[in-house]
Amino acid sequence: MLESKNIDSARLGDLCDIVVGMPLSRARRIPESSSGETVGVITQKTLTADGIDLEEVSYEVLGQVRKACITSPGDVIVKLTTPYDCAYINSDCAGLLVVSAA
Repeated sequence: MLESKNIDSARLGDLCDIVVGMPLSRARRIPESSSGETVGVITQKTLTADGIDLEEVSYEVLGQVRKACITSPGDVIVKLTTPYDCAYINSDCAGLLVVSAA
C-alpha cells in the first residue's frame, strides 16, 4: 500500500504481479504422452489499441502451457513492442494464452 507522503508514482511490480508470456514455440511442444489441447492464442495482431480483437485470436494445438500465461478476468495484457497497446481481460477473453510478446 502506498503511503500518503506526496508519492506520485510506484513501481508496477509493487502494485501487481507481473508475468511475461510464453514463447509460442515452447507451447507448441506436445509431450509424447499427451495429445495436446486446442487453446486460443493472443498474438500481436490480436492485441489492438481497442483491446482484444477476438476475430484475430488464433487457435493452436498446444502441449504443456504455464497456467500463469493463461488469461483470467481482471488481467491486463501489455504489448512489449510499440505501440505498447494494452487490454483489460474480461470473461469473454479468459482462457487465452499470452505469448512472450506481451
